Amino acid sequence: MNTINLNASWRLRAEDLSLDHRNHAAVAERKDGWYETELPCDVRIPLIAAGVVPEPLEGLGCFASEWIEEKAWWFVREFDFPVASLPGTEAAVRRVELVLDYLDYGAAIYLNGNFLGDHDSVFFPFKRDVGRFLISGKNRLTVRLSAGTDRVSGERQGDFLYASTHEAANGRPDRGDKRRVFLRKPQYSFGWDWGPRVATVGMADARLELSGPVELDGLSVVALSVSSGTATLQAGFELESLEPLSTAEAEWELTLTDPEGKIVHRINRNVLLRSGINPIVEKIELADPELWWPNGWGTQGLYTARVTVKLESAKAKSECSERFGIRTIELDQAPLPESGKGHRKFAFRVNGVEIFCKGANWIPADSIYERVDTDKYRALVAEAKAANFSMLRVWGGGLYEKDAFYAACDEAGILVWQDLMFGCAFYPDRDQAFLDLVEKELSYQLRRLGKRPCLALWCGNNEIHWCRDTAWFNGKEPYFGGEELWNRMAPRLVSLLSPSIPYWNSSPYGGAVPNGWEAGDRHHWREAMMHADMEKRITPEAYDVDLGKFVSEYGYIGPCSKRTIERYFAGEKVVVGSKIWNHHNNAFEKDTVAAGIAKHYVDPTGLSLDDYLLYAGLTQALMYGYSLESMRFKATTAGGLFWMFADCWGEVGWTIVDYYLERKPAFYAVRRAFAPTKLILRAAEGKVSCVGVNDMAKDLAVELEFGVLALDGSSRRTEKRKVVITARSRAPILEFPIPAYDASRELVFIAPVIAGSGLLPATLRGTSFRDLKTADPGLEVRALGLDGTVARFEVSAKRWAHAVRFGLPDGAIADDEWFDLLPGETRIVSVRGLDKRGAKDYKLEAKSVR
Repeated sequence: MNTINLNASWRLRAEDLSLDHRNHAAVAERKDGWYETELPCDVRIPLIAAGVVPEPLEGLGCFASEWIEEKAWWFVREFDFPVASLPGTEAAVRRVELVLDYLDYGAAIYLNGNFLGDHDSVFFPFKRDVGRFLISGKNRLTVRLSAGTDRVSGERQGDFLYASTHEAANGRPDRGDKRRVFLRKPQYSFGWDWGPRVATVGMADARLELSGPVELDGLSVVALSVSSGTATLQAGFELESLEPLSTAEAEWELTLTDPEGKIVHRINRNVLLRSGINPIVEKIELADPELWWPNGWGTQGLYTARVTVKLESAKAKSECSERFGIRTIELDQAPLPESGKGHRKFAFRVNGVEIFCKGANWIPADSIYERVDTDKYRALVAEAKAANFSMLRVWGGGLYEKDAFYAACDEAGILVWQDLMFGCAFYPDRDQAFLDLVEKELSYQLRRLGKRPCLALWCGNNEIHWCRDTAWFNGKEPYFGGEELWNRMAPRLVSLLSPSIPYWNSSPYGGAVPNGWEAGDRHHWREAMMHADMEKRITPEAYDVDLGKFVSEYGYIGPCSKRTIERYFAGEKVVVGSKIWNHHNNAFEKDTVAAGIAKHYVDPTGLSLDDYLLYAGLTQALMYGYSLESMRFKATTAGGLFWMFADCWGEVGWTIVDYYLERKPAFYAVRRAFAPTKLILRAAEGKVSCVGVNDMAKDLAVELEFGVLALDGSSRRTEKRKVVITARSRAPILEFPIPAYDASRELVFIAPVIAGSGLLPATLRGTSFRDLKTADPGLEVRALGLDGTVARFEVSAKRWAHAVRFGLPDGAIADDEWFDLLPGETRIVSVRGLDKRGAKDYKLEAKSVR
C-alpha cells in the first residue's frame, strides 16, 4: 500500500453553527479570515500562534477561548493528485481511500464538492473509497467540525439529563457538561476535578491510501501458550483481493525475526484468493523463545513478523510488518477460602507467573490532546519505567491513545489496563445509532490494540457500575444506561476479536456490590482521601486496613515545583489562595494539603511559598510511599495503581510527574516503594513483621540487621539473621517482638549488613516527623567519577537524615532523591543530564529537612 500524506498546508476558519453542509462551497471560497495550520491540529493551536486566544492552560486562559464551543470550524486542504495513480489508469492502483483520524467532533466531509459522509466518533477513523471523486490536477478536501454539544438537543436528552455524574465537578461550575455522554469523544475535555474545561475541536492525520490488486491488513502474532522452552504462537492476517469477479493465484511468505534480527521461522504458501477478504491463520511452534516480561520481572525482547504477498498474474507485491512480544496473560480469580466466604484473587499472571502490578492511572497528557507527540509519549513512559512501574491503567474518560504510546509501553515492559472510553456516567444504550457507533469503535480498537504484548486487560468503563450502587443520583432510580454496552456487547466482541486478553466489566467491580473487599478491584477513596474525617485523609496508617484484592484507584494531592507553578501563573505573582491558584487547584483538595503539613511537619500558617511547597511535597511522598508499601505488604493484594501518574495541565493535584515533565518528591517515594527487591516493615499484635519482595528471576541471599537505632547514631540494639528471599516472591521473611523504644529519638529498622544487594533499609513509622528529636545529620558527599556521561556520588550521614536532596541544575536528574539515611548509612547516587564537560568536576551538595 502506498500513501499520500495530507497533513500539511491546511486552512482553518470559524463560522456560525447555522452554516451546515449546504454551505460548504461558499465557506471554502471565502478570501480572508483563514489561519494556516497542519495536522494534527486542535483549533486552539493556530489561534494561540496568531495571538487570537491565550494559552488556555496558563493563568485563567481557558475562559478566553470558551467561545470556540459556539462555532463551527472548517478545515480546507487543496492538493494535486497524480493522474497516473487514478484507478483504471494504472494496473497497480485499484482503490484510493481517504483516511481521517481523530475527527473531533461531528465531522461532515467533502471532496471536490461531493459529500463523503458524516462521522460522529473520535475513537475510530473515517475511511471512504474516493477514487471516483478524484480529478487530475487540484483537488479540494473540506471538513466541518464542532465541539459536539450543539448536536445534542434537549429532545434527545429527555429524562436522561440527570443520569450523568461528575458535572459541575465537585462544586466547580466551570467544569462538566451533561451532554458529554451522547458524544463519542474524550469526556475529560469538558473538565474534571483535575482538569479545566477545554472542549476540543480538531483532527489528526489525513492521508490517501492507494491499494494494488492485493492488500495486506491486520497482521498479528500472539502467544497461545508458553511452557518447557516452547511457545505456541498464532499468526493471523488478511489478504484482500481487489479483483471483484474472479479468483487470483498468489504466493505469500511469513517470516519471524528474533530481537537480534535472526530469522527463526519462515512459512511459504501458494493460495487461491477469492474476491475480497481472505483470512489467513497459522499456528507456529517456536523453540527457546525469548519471553516478554513486565518491567522489573525480566526483559522485553520484541520479535518482528513480516508478510509479503505476490500475485502470479502481475508484478504487484505487498508487504507489512509488526513487532510482537511472546507472553501469555491471565486474570487469576481463584477462591481465597482462608480470607472468608466469597473472597477471590484478582491477580495477573504473565507467562504463568503471578505478579504484583505496580503503577498508576493514565490520563491524556495534555488538555489539548492533539499536542501530545511521540516524544512526549516516550518521555512519560520512560519516567514510568524509571519509577519501577509495571502497569498503567488508561482511564475511561480520556481516549484510546495513539500507537506511539502503546509501542513505548511494549518496549518499556509497561502492562496496559485499557478502559473502554466511558466514565462516571450512564450512556444512552437504548439509542440504536449510539450502539452501532460504539460497536464500530470497539471492533476497530480491539483489533488495533489487542495484539500488543503490553495489553493486559479490557475494562468496560470507569466507576459506572459503582455509580449505580451509590446515592449519586439523589434517591432517583434512573435507567442504568450502558448495561447493553459493558455487560453484553463488549464481552462478546472481546471474545471474538481479542480472545487472548481478559475482560472485566467495570472498575471498580466484583463481589456482592462494586467496590467491595472480597473480590475484583476497588477504588480506595471514601476510606481515605475523600473521607469526611480529615484525619482519615492524612493518616498513612489508614491504608494498612485496606483489604482490597487489587487497588486500581486512590490518591493524595500535592503541588508542583515552584518553577512549574511560576510557568502556569504566566508572569503573574504566585500567591497561594489567589484566583489563579484556586483555578489550578484540584476540586478535591479541600484544605487537605495544609492539614497534612500540620500533622506531619509544621504549622502551615505564615509559611513562605518555598516551605509550603517543600512540606506539601514531602507529605504527598509520605502518603504514596507508605500506602503502596502497605498494598505490597499484603499477600492477598495483587496490585496498587494510584491516581494519577501525570497531568494534562499544571495544578495542585494527584500526580508524581507534572505537565512540564518535572518530577515531584513523590516520584522518588513511589520509585522506592516499587523497587524490584524490597523490605517492608509493619507492626501488629505485638510483633514487627518483615515482608521480603523479590520480583527477579533469582533467589536473593542476604544477611539482615534489625532492631532499634538511635537517630543520632549513639546506640543500636540489634540482631542479625541470614535469609533467602525466593525468586519472584512476596512473603514474610522474619518477625520479632515490638521492642521498647522512644519513638521521638529512636527508630525500628531492618537493613542489609553489607551494601550492594539492591535492598534498601526499611523503617517502622513510629510517629510523625514533626515529633522527632533530630540533629544535624552531618551529610557528606564524595565524587566517584563518571560512568560515560553519568556522574556517580557517594552520600553518607553520621546521624539520621530526612529527605536528602541535591538542588540540581535544570536538566540534571538524580536516580534517587528525597530519601532518608540511617546513621552511618552510605548510598550511591547517579546523576545524568550534567553537561559532559561539567559532570567530571561537578560538586554535589546534599541537604536534608530538619
